[in-house]
Amino acid sequence: MKVNSKKKRILFLSPLPPPFGGIASLTSVLYESGLPEPYCFSVLDLKIKPPKNKSKLSKLSSEINRNVIIFTKLFIQLIFNRPMIVHVNSSLAPIGVFRDLLCVLIVKMFFIPVVTQYHGNLPDFNQKEKIPFSIL
Repeated sequence: MKVNSKKKRILFLSPLPPPFGGIASLTSVLYESGLPEPYCFSVLDLKIKPPKNKSKLSKLSSEINRNVIIFTKLFIQLIFNRPMIVHVNSSLAPIGVFRDLLCVLIVKMFFIPVVTQYHGNLPDFNQKEKIPFSIL
């Protein structure tokens, strides 16, 4: 998507398919249909890429690597393609909520407004998680 400097930029932090889940499908529809003028957007893809090795160490290493890439891409977007607003889709997965909160803090350091959309039920999430933000 070509970005014109006179357009109002919106940055979405959201997964894109595949796989086709609820949030990814919603983002895909938005990506294909676009936004009305004068708005344009870009998507920072939060897609999970499962490691080939199923060990706990491999999962942890893969998740750390993925999140470092996400934070790096976020900083690049905020510095070189500054949006007027950031929209975060949070799936309420334990590590995802923690990562998304860190993303919101990073965006707020740039004094950019943030909209966060939680996909799930926050009270249920809080009761289910015995150890907050556990990924193993």
